[in-house]
Amino acid sequence: MFAAGDYISYGRNGVCLVEGVTEMFAPGSKQKKSYYVLKPVYGANSTIYCPVEVGKGLSRRPILTRDEAGALVSDMKNADMIEAPDRKSFDEKCKSALASGECRAWVSVIKTMYSEMQHRAKMGKKMTATNEHYLKAALENLCGELAVALERGKEEMEGLVKEVFTV
Repeated sequence: MFAAGDYISYGRNGVCLVEGVTEMFAPGSKQKKSYYVLKPVYGANSTIYCPVEVGKGLSRRPILTRDEAGALVSDMKNADMIEAPDRKSFDEKCKSALASGECRAWVSVIKTMYSEMQHRAKMGKKMTATNEHYLKAALENLCGELAVALERGKEEMEGLVKEVFTV
């Protein structure tokens, strides 16, 4: 169970601060259930209520520790690329990696998209809108988490990641 003051990664919401736990009626239910009160670190002034009881499809975990984040940054170049026999499979793998909530999966998406961007640039082409979406989402999630874990600015982390993959 998470406690007030913990930072967690919560699905596509990115890094959130746990503000506490509250009791509320679950949608469509007459029973009260416990919910975490979450404040996205990089989101608008919003509040998220996340069931304490883990349900199907919920991706949440403690964010990386400082040491884990440092090790990930040091090892980013060695991330696997996402490969697939066709575009449909490729898109499914990218979506799955983004939804996994796992930093290493996000790094794989980023590495793959930067490689694709460089390849297309050599041919005088821009990146596809879909690939731009994958890159933006993966960067948002990864850099937000690294920034909080390493106590750095998010923009600084974006610059560091870009530097790693555009050399």
